[in-house]
Formats: sequence, C-alpha cells, structure tokens
Amino acid sequence: MKALWRALNRGLFYLLVVFIVVYSVFPFYWAVISSFKPSDALFSPDPSFLPLPFTLDHYKNVFLQANFGRNLLNSLIVAGGPPCSPWPLGCWPPTPWAGSPFLPKTPSCTSSSP
Repeated sequence: MKALWRALNRGLFYLLVVFIVVYSVFPFYWAVISSFKPSDALFSPDPSFLPLPFTLDHYKNVFLQANFGRNLLNSLIVAGGPPCSPWPLGCWPPTPWAGSPFLPKTPSCTSSSP
C-alpha cells in the first residue's frame, strides 16, 4: 500500500511538473509559430498549432523595410553601456594621486574591503 501511495504521489508530481512546463512554454511556442504564419492566418477563427502555410514574410519585412539594424544597435548601446561604464570611470579618479606622497593604502579598482 505504501508503494502504491508513493507511485501515485510521484505520478501526480510529474503530471504537475508537465502542466507547469507546458503552461510556461506554450506562449513562447505560440509567438514563434505565429511569426512564421501569414498575416491572414493569424486572425483565423480556427487556430493551428503548426505554421501552415509556412512563410518568412514577417522576417523579410523587419530586416528589409524597417530600421531594425539601427534599433538593435541602440538597444545594445543602452544595454551594454551601464555594465561597461563603471570600470573606466571608477579607475579614473585615483590617477592624479600617482605623483602624490599620500597614496591610498588599498588599490581603488578592487572590490575587496579592508
């Protein structure tokens, strides 16, 4: 009886895990397959889970007609600028102290505390 109870619990657990994974992944799957469907199939009253008929028109429009390359570059600058800016700005102020006899006891570009 204990083995049956353990098997039932394990089966329900895995069923719950499968449900959560499908519930989480399905919106991404739907977005990807929708990008390969023609525009009129997107608003069809009977949705299909496969992109039939398959088309790359949306990708062609994004890369050829829109200014996607410039927008991507702007996003990379905005996303990459803040993580890369503290290093040169954080190491720059101690440079005037290079000729001073009152040098700090610890390097200023390290994250270790005394």
